Amino acid sequence: MRKWSGWLLAGLMVAMPALPAFAQTQKASKTYVLKAARMFDGKSNTLSTPGLVVVTHGKIAGVGAKATIPAGAETIDLGDATLLPGFIDAHTHLTSMYSDDWKQNTLDRLQKTVAEQALDASANARVTLMAGFTTVRDVGSSDYLDVGLRNAISDGVVPGPRMLVTALAKGVKIGFGTDAAVYQHGRNAEEFHLMVDLGMKPFDALRSAALADAELLGLQDKIGTLDAGKLADIVAVPGNPGENIRQTEKVFFVMKEGTIYRNDRSAPQR
Repeated sequence: MRKWSGWLLAGLMVAMPALPAFAQTQKASKTYVLKAARMFDGKSNTLSTPGLVVVTHGKIAGVGAKATIPAGAETIDLGDATLLPGFIDAHTHLTSMYSDDWKQNTLDRLQKTVAEQALDASANARVTLMAGFTTVRDVGSSDYLDVGLRNAISDGVVPGPRMLVTALAKGVKIGFGTDAAVYQHGRNAEEFHLMVDLGMKPFDALRSAALADAELLGLQDKIGTLDAGKLADIVAVPGNPGENIRQTEKVFFVMKEGTIYRNDRSAPQR
């Protein structure tokens, strides 16, 4: 295990995708005030307005209009958008590549070294995080690629979602789980509209990737809702996902444990 993980980490360090400057410089130790037109807290049946979350040292320090704003906090106003807890996907395969030709994909994988597979996995992790998924449960790999990737992300070597590495057990409940790798990585959020198309209410679908998955993974005390004391995993989408669930496919802001990895809108305000 140590041997494979060492090779994996070495490969990932060489292949780490370039991050935008703000993702490298805006560290979790900073204090932010995130503002948007509305907010979904991860557990309710409605949106609250306006949306406001105070983040300090990587955790949520306050929520809502009555939250105390610390002196010197950096304000990021995201405008006509909705703040949500970072999405959770309880069934992924980040170390596998999507292909519409399974047989050819299997042959291609046999011809790749473990180091090459590690490079692919690092790219999958990055695109998944940028899609707004800050926590995933990875349920299948080989050569300890999943363990090495999890460690590399945790150590800050590569950007990616918080990873839980495990095998699915018979009888385990599934919340929001997309089986990522049977489609292109980064398209996880399309599951939301599939759930709604089949009759699920939009807020029930949103909760499935928030509090429901957090409870499923035993992490409800740390993630899954926008509550004071929890890790600052926060994403933003344009408009109102309660009215158009496909807005979840348009994530433009991603924060994980207080570090900003994506912000496609205007520069922060002082």
